[in-house]
Amino acid sequence: MDITIYQMGWRLGGKCATARGEHMRIEEHGIHGFLGSYYNALPIMRQCYEALGRQPGQPLATFEEAFKPESFVLMWEYIDGKMSRWPFTSPRNDLIPGDLESLAKLQKVEHWVAATADVLDALLDHHASSHDELSLVQTAEWALGRGLVKAVVAVLQAESVVLHGVDSVLWKALDAAWDWVRNAAERLVEGNTELRRLLIVAEFLLAILRGCIKDEVATKGFDQLDDENFSDWLIRHGASVMVASSPMALNTVNLSYQYPKGDTARTALMGAGCYLHWTLRSFAYAGAFAWLFEAGTGETVIAPLFEVLKKRGVKFEFFHKVESLHLNAEGTAVESVRFGVQAKLKNPARGYDPLIDVKGLPAWPGQPKFDQLVEGDALREGKVDLESYWNGWKPVAQRELR
Repeated sequence: MDITIYQMGWRLGGKCATARGEHMRIEEHGIHGFLGSYYNALPIMRQCYEALGRQPGQPLATFEEAFKPESFVLMWEYIDGKMSRWPFTSPRNDLIPGDLESLAKLQKVEHWVAATADVLDALLDHHASSHDELSLVQTAEWALGRGLVKAVVAVLQAESVVLHGVDSVLWKALDAAWDWVRNAAERLVEGNTELRRLLIVAEFLLAILRGCIKDEVATKGFDQLDDENFSDWLIRHGASVMVASSPMALNTVNLSYQYPKGDTARTALMGAGCYLHWTLRSFAYAGAFAWLFEAGTGETVIAPLFEVLKKRGVKFEFFHKVESLHLNAEGTAVESVRFGVQAKLKNPARGYDPLIDVKGLPAWPGQPKFDQLVEGDALREGKVDLESYWNGWKPVAQRELR
């Protein structure tokens, strides 16, 4: 198969493009990372680094060196008239990003539901092991709640678990845990901010689990819920208004920009099915809640993909700006693509070499390698931004693909 990628400007990546500036500092379009629930991106990058075959000792030689697990999330809560930090650490698990056995498990809705319960169970266990300020009565109350949540986890771990029906064993276990959170647990939170927040998380996750069972998402899917706003769905399944508007519940809508016209003063709007699908998956992560990059996105993700694809015979044509697309006579398919060529190469046979070396790490420069371009001097002197569609620079040639 003959594959050619055409790219405006001098680097690949789009929103994930990064560069090294004048002092070799990383210049990002925005801080990027992968969630542990990126079931496509993480395996692709593991395979990419294996195919890249960097030698031991080279910078970012392996997937494990390039991507580091991150479990800490800092949320913010508006309380008593001011913003207050809400640190949250999600538990790790033994699933491996890119491992085929782990990936097969991660693809199932049943696992998403079970993983959400596992997160709650681990959070409750961690709190019990790291805090001793509760009285004997409170400790007993807390132990009861942990036992009820563990009962939910045990049911979900059964291979024959049925994820629907309000008369099922699972629903009864959920109901018992729910009653504890909404009633007995309320007596534990007075004057204890950390415990109050943990029980907000517990109510949120249990409302999600209850909703999954009652609305039978394992068999009926998520799309059926999209006519309902996410917050209404949470409240319908028992979450309080406080929980439905909490930082934990709003994480998904914040990450996916679900505020009308970008106005965060307005109520976020997101279909409940889409919200639930994203939120469940975000707790069904591989290894850790997130995987952060050890260098710029362009260096950790885009450059390795470029190098592997080039090694496999994919061709790259830089400095090609799409000017128009043309349909066939029936209007059913694109018949041709017209480019404006932004610059010509001094050595077309060799092609454009886009990367630079930064202490042994292939990286993207902050501007083109002008010495490889016929128009390099004019582009440099004119400070032309070849990544801007409206830069005013006239094409030096035209090209059409059919």
